Amino acid sequence: MIKINLLPHEIHLETKESSSQQDVFMLIGVGLVLLLVGSFYGFRLMKVRKLTVTRDLIQQELNQLQTTVTQVENLERQREMLNKKLGVITSLIRNRLVYPKFMEALSSRLPKNVWINNMTTVSDASSMTVNVSGVSFTNFGVADTMDMFEKDETFAKHIGEINLGGIQSSVVNKNVKSFNFTLSGVYKY
Repeated sequence: MIKINLLPHEIHLETKESSSQQDVFMLIGVGLVLLLVGSFYGFRLMKVRKLTVTRDLIQQELNQLQTTVTQVENLERQREMLNKKLGVITSLIRNRLVYPKFMEALSSRLPKNVWINNMTTVSDASSMTVNVSGVSFTNFGVADTMDMFEKDETFAKHIGEINLGGIQSSVVNKNVKSFNFTLSGVYKY
């Protein structure tokens, strides 16, 4: 099949020119679209690089701050240890005369027929628990010892309640009995 163009040559040139103009406009349009997409991609790529640099700087700063936080935590632990030691020292200084005063009062007011075999104390910040084991040759000596702790003004203002743990009697000689006893109480400073 043969194609014959019956249109005049001028019209044929105009359609060729218009199609080449359309091609140019299409190329310009595609170029603009590609330019816009490339610009958008470039801006996004620059933003990603900027955020990456910012992230790296923040990470470095975070690492520096982490070492500072670690140092602060170590210093806090050291401060707590020093405060505990200071508390012990302060307690010792504040209560340094408690034991000598207690022992002086006990030895001067202990009834004549009573002997202390064993005494233990457990101290805290404001009081000490006292456990006394003693011997007397009369049952009145045990009662006098309890009265001393409960009624003597030196002890009465510091000791609230005296607990008698038990009395054991034993024969030392044919006519002599001994009474072993334990007393406990809380001595408040």
